Amino acid sequence: MSEPHLHHGQCHCGTVNATFRTEGAGVHVRACQCGFCRRHGAKTVSDTDGFADIVSDGPLVRYHFGLMTADYLMCPRCGTYVGSVLEADGIARVTLNAAGLQMKPWDDQVAEPVDYAGETLHERLDRRRARWTPARLRERAMA
Repeated sequence: MSEPHLHHGQCHCGTVNATFRTEGAGVHVRACQCGFCRRHGAKTVSDTDGFADIVSDGPLVRYHFGLMTADYLMCPRCGTYVGSVLEADGIARVTLNAAGLQMKPWDDQVAEPVDYAGETLHERLDRRRARWTPARLRERAMA
């Protein structure tokens, strides 16, 4: 078994911070080909055996589209796309935007293009449950 690794990142203005614990070298960088992800230059990472902690100094902006199966999370101050969350079975699961969070070592890596357009609602939910990272989201009240 590999040693866990801790990775830290934040949005452009520092309002949103993320800590990502991975359980080895098996994290792959993906570039979803949907219009939202392409427009944001997203390079996403997840580790089903890891854990992510996202802390925002204010309520995150949540946007959903398409099959409406996840919320796309953006910084309430600078608008950086930080990741997506699926809340199901009492568990929050995320995929993080390593580029938006400037999360080393992945923000400079070339991402593998992926296209999920042909998935049904159930296929999309099953994939996300199986591959996304368990997480905790903490949205602090703004002063």
